Amino acid sequence: MNKTGKGKGSGTSVLIVDDKTENLRLLAKILKVHDYNVRTLRKGEMVMPSVLSSPPDIILLDIMMPGMNGYDVCRELKKAEESKDIPVIFISALDGINDKIKGFALGGVDYIVKPFQEQEVLARVKTHLSIRNMQIRLEKSNRRLLQARIEAETANRARNSFLTGMSHEIRTPLNGILGYAQIFKNDKELPQKFKEGMDIIEKSGLRLLGLLNDLLDTAKAESGIVELKPTEFCFPALIRNINHIFREQAEKKGLCYEYEGDAEQLSFYANADEIRLRQIIGNLLGNAVKYTDKGKIVFRITNLGMCEDSQDRHCFLLPGADLLFEICDTGPGVPEKEQKKIFDAFTQIGEGHCQAEGTGLGLYIARNLAEKMGGKISLSSRPGSGSTFTFRVCLPVLCYGKNKNVYEKNALQYPFCPEISETALPPVCVMRDLHESAELGDINEVEKKLRRLCENDDSCKVFTDRLQELIREFRIAEIEQMLKHYLQKREKEEAQISIPERISCLPKLWRSQMRAAAGKSDPEAAQSVLKDIREKDAVLSGALEKMLTECRFDILQELFTEQ
Repeated sequence: MNKTGKGKGSGTSVLIVDDKTENLRLLAKILKVHDYNVRTLRKGEMVMPSVLSSPPDIILLDIMMPGMNGYDVCRELKKAEESKDIPVIFISALDGINDKIKGFALGGVDYIVKPFQEQEVLARVKTHLSIRNMQIRLEKSNRRLLQARIEAETANRARNSFLTGMSHEIRTPLNGILGYAQIFKNDKELPQKFKEGMDIIEKSGLRLLGLLNDLLDTAKAESGIVELKPTEFCFPALIRNINHIFREQAEKKGLCYEYEGDAEQLSFYANADEIRLRQIIGNLLGNAVKYTDKGKIVFRITNLGMCEDSQDRHCFLLPGADLLFEICDTGPGVPEKEQKKIFDAFTQIGEGHCQAEGTGLGLYIARNLAEKMGGKISLSSRPGSGSTFTFRVCLPVLCYGKNKNVYEKNALQYPFCPEISETALPPVCVMRDLHESAELGDINEVEKKLRRLCENDDSCKVFTDRLQELIREFRIAEIEQMLKHYLQKREKEEAQISIPERISCLPKLWRSQMRAAAGKSDPEAAQSVLKDIREKDAVLSGALEKMLTECRFDILQELFTEQ
């Protein structure tokens, strides 16, 4: 579309189609006076070839023409990709409402009734050319925005791919450094000065690991790819775990750590992303401990009631619990002018060692995760009077009260282990293999084995997600404790399964081979099958081994005979 020129038409191209010569002359005269470039046609059949060879900016189209009428021409114009967006104004002596409706239905933008009024023609042409110009500018702007979005998404994917790759490359050797630092620290024969050196190495490594995790979380938040993974978890167990960690951190700095919460109101199983909830609370408490040099930290939780009204507090899948988390400290406080930007990425408030030790990402990540969970974080602070961070969120609740004693006992004994059903746990042999690596402090080997488990079996997602979070934070003692707990649980559950039930779970080929070996009293063939069974079911293989040692082939044959 040509927008250059000094007149009102500015060289804009107008196509007029009418079978009456006098109408063509009159309209052309009106428009040419105002610097419009006008071309005329007298037959509807000539319109499409003309438009396709040189598209006009607007078309004035007569309806009543011999042969191909205006309605048919408009229908063809709107079918073609090259001409579908050109505005069409119908001109006709027909002024009935049905004629106008039909014209608009076919794609016309306006309707001029004969005889023509010069000012009306000019006004309608000018209006629809302006609308079309705005549409073209909008389409161009949208294309630019779309291209910019595509480029930004491509850049984000490249950045995330790079960060993920670098994370793996850095985390692998870092896990080795941290693992051996812990092993050497626990070596009773190592001189004290070397233990102090190992302690420095461990703290530096953990700080680097924390920075790496923060950068990855920030990249995910900015890219909008943070996914929530709801799981069933025991809320009191989560809070006990958090209190255990941050009470220890506070006491190391000589701070008093206080927890306030009504045990009865907070006794429930929730269905939410436990890992992200832990991260939000952990970032807020970690920030309070870091910036407080004397005094105390108060962690308070209040159940404000149900997010929706419910008469039965013990029914399954209750409405959510409206929870208010408050973290109060006696630190230096935050000036009012800096409170608005405290949740921005890489923002640090304060001076000295606290600022040097931080990355300025903790509160930014916490706020983004809170909003992702449908919650909100706010700050109330005055310089010299400490700060109070509040986090309010609604957690879907599975059950209240009735199971409190069961899961509180579990939470007390195993503060780092969420309750996971038997069907969501790996086989005993896999658990034992993971536990052996954890006992040696080889977190890299645990991570490798866990990665293989995730690739081959997605039924253990709750278990693997929790374990990966502990690996991510390099909490090796808790990893070993969790694996030990579930290994014992799995072994106890499997020990209660009868021998015939275990045999029925074996592949048909193994059962057939063992039955044949027992029928022939062939110990070598039986041992060959037993080797395969041992990898699948250690309890069953132990019982069968005893029968083979005592040459009880008669019992073996009976057990492996199909019922």
